[in-house]
Amino acid sequence: SIQVFLQKADGALDFKNSISAEFKSSTLAQFFALYSTKCNIQLSLLQDLKFIVEFANHTTFVIRKWDNERGWKTMQTRIKGLFMEAKRENPREENFEVWVKMGDVTKDRVLQDEW
Repeated sequence: SIQVFLQKADGALDFKNSISAEFKSSTLAQFFALYSTKCNIQLSLLQDLKFIVEFANHTTFVIRKWDNERGWKTMQTRIKGLFMEAKRENPREENFEVWVKMGDVTKDRVLQDEW
């Protein structure tokens, strides 16, 4: 199954506490509130979240707090589709991780350009 891990306020990923069930069942607003609570970050400081699908060559989705529910559900459906494809290709694999990080992705683009 998919394991969803959050980036904590110190920048490290919290690999001890998967929030897979909450990811699957929450609305966009609920997920941002959950992230805020679990990571001890003020909700007002969270503008967007980056979902890195580790098992699909680090495919990345960005969702913004002000996006609509349709966009949120579309992203969830795409991650599920990537999971189903990966599971078909590797039926014995059990480690399917999605990493959720906070912040603007433009910083990552700059780092990639410099690399």
